Amino acid sequence: MGIVKFRIVGLPRRIDTDELENHIENVLRGATVQESQYFLSRNERTIAILCVETDLSIHAGAKLLRRSKFEGTVLHVELPKSDSADGDGHSAPGKSKKNQASREWQVAKSVSFSFYDYIQEDANRLERASDREELGIVFREFCESSNVDTNSNLHRMESLVLIMLRQKKLIKTRRYGDKVILSFAQGEPGDFASENSAKDRVLETMKEQEENKHGVEVSEAMGLLDIVPIKGWTAFYFKITSQDPSVTLNEVTVGGPQRRAFALEKPTWPTAREKIQVVFTSSGIGLYRASIRMSFTKDSINFVIVRHLRVRSGDEARDKILKPLAPYQKRKKRFQKPAVDVIPPPRMNDGKTSTNPFAKLPHHKIPSEIQQLLLNNELEWELEKPNADVKLYAKFWRNLLWATEYQAYEDIKAYDMESAKLKREGRFMVLHVSGLAENRPSVLRGDLVNVSWKGFLFKGRVHQTRLLDVLMELDGSFHRKFDESLDSVDVRFTFSRTTLRTSHEACSKAASMMGKVMLTPNSEHDVAYFERSMPRSLQWANRNLNDEQRAAVFNILKGKGRP
Repeated sequence: MGIVKFRIVGLPRRIDTDELENHIENVLRGATVQESQYFLSRNERTIAILCVETDLSIHAGAKLLRRSKFEGTVLHVELPKSDSADGDGHSAPGKSKKNQASREWQVAKSVSFSFYDYIQEDANRLERASDREELGIVFREFCESSNVDTNSNLHRMESLVLIMLRQKKLIKTRRYGDKVILSFAQGEPGDFASENSAKDRVLETMKEQEENKHGVEVSEAMGLLDIVPIKGWTAFYFKITSQDPSVTLNEVTVGGPQRRAFALEKPTWPTAREKIQVVFTSSGIGLYRASIRMSFTKDSINFVIVRHLRVRSGDEARDKILKPLAPYQKRKKRFQKPAVDVIPPPRMNDGKTSTNPFAKLPHHKIPSEIQQLLLNNELEWELEKPNADVKLYAKFWRNLLWATEYQAYEDIKAYDMESAKLKREGRFMVLHVSGLAENRPSVLRGDLVNVSWKGFLFKGRVHQTRLLDVLMELDGSFHRKFDESLDSVDVRFTFSRTTLRTSHEACSKAASMMGKVMLTPNSEHDVAYFERSMPRSLQWANRNLNDEQRAAVFNILKGKGRP
C-alpha cells in the first residue's frame, strides 16, 4: 500500500470532517486517511487535502470519489502537482510530514508581519494582545477580517506566528503567576518599552475585570473541591446578585489553555440572576487553569466581569504527603564553554557478546517545529486530547513524550559541575557526586557523562556507580594528559533515550495494533471477553525477566483479568 494525496474543492463552509474522512475510506474500500488539512478559500468554500493509504493509484481513487456523493453533493477531486507524487501517483511517505511542516512555517511567516501590523494599528487591540489569553481572540478576529487562509488548527497557526515574531525580536513574553504577558517592539526589532508597562497594563486590566461593577456582584467559585480525583468530575457555581432588573447577561465563555476541561450551562436571564453552573472533568493529574468571562449590558453600557479558576486534580492522600514545605526556588543555570572537538568514549569490552535489542529502533528525536513550540512555551496552547479519536492518540502522546524529554534536558543541567576533580582508579576515572545516593542526578551503568577539559568534550561511559562516586572510562588521550593534582573539569550528565524511543514506537503503532476498543473504550465496548488459549512456551525477546514478570506478560496475552 502507498500514500495517495487528494485535493477536494468546493465543499461547504461547515462540514463534519470525520464524516467526510469515513466516506472516503468507505468509497476507496479499506483505505485509511493518514493526514488531513482543511482550508477556507476566498469564495468561502472549504478545500480538503487528504493523504490516504490505499492500494489504488491516484487516478483510480479520484475516479471512484468523483462518482460518489457526500451529503448530496458530488465531490470535485483535483490531482496534486506532479512533483508531489511518483510515477504511480503515490506521494513519498517520508516527505509528507516534512512538507506539511514546511508549508505551515511558510504560511506563518507570511501572516506574522500582517498580524503584527494589525495589532499596532489600534491601541485597544494592542492592550488586549498584551494578555496571552486575549491574544487568541485577537488572532481569530484578524483571520476573519483579513480572509487569511490557514488550516483548521488555528491554535497551532497562532503559536507558529508568535514563534516567528519572537525570532524577529518583535515580541517577548514573560509569565507572572497564571498570566503570560507579551511586550511588543516599538518600531525597530528589539526596541521594547519597559516590561513593567506591559505588566502593569495587563494586571490593571485584569484587576478591573475582576471587580464587581454597575450593581452586579459575582461570587468566587462555590462548591469547588480542593482536589478533584483523577478522572473524576465536580460541579460548582458562581452566584450572581443584581438589584437592577435592566441588567442583562449576554454571554458566558470559558478561556485559558485548559478550557476544554470546563463545561458550563449557557445561562439565560433571569435564571442566571442566581447562579452560573460549571462542570470540571479531570483528564489526569495536574493543575488546570481557566477563566470564566461574563458579558453584561446595563442601559446600553457593556461591561465584563471575569473569574479566574485554578483546579487541582490528583490523589488527596498522596498530595498531603508530597505537598511542598517551602516556596520553590529556581536553580541557577550554569553555562559551559563550547567544546572545539568531541571525543567519543572507548568501546565497551566487558566480555559479553549480546547485541542491543533496541539498536534498530528509530531515534524519534524532537522535531524542529515541536522544539520551537517548547522553547517558546506554546505547545500547551495547541495540545488536543484524543478523547474518542484514535487518530489523535499517537500525536497527543508523542507530543507529551517530546515535552518530557525537553524538560529532562533542562532539569539535568541543574546538576552541572564546574571545576570538578577526578581521581584515577586503574583505567577508570572517579567522579564524586554529592547527591548520587538520592538519584540527584540519576546515573546508571552505561550512561554517558560529558567531561569538558581544555576545549575538548570527552564522552565518558559509566562503568559503575557507588554511593557517592561514579566510575567512568574516557578516551586514552585523556588518561595520558590529565593531571589529577592540578587539572579540573566541567561535567554535564546525560540520560538514556531508550525508554523514550520504545515509548514513541509504541505510540506510533498503538492505533493499528490495539484499536479504538483498547485505546478509547466507552460503554459501547462493554462486552464479555473470553480468555485466549495460549501455547505452553513463549519466545522471550527479553530473557532477563523474572518469574513474576513472565507470569504477568503471559496473563496479559491470555486476556486474564480484563476490566
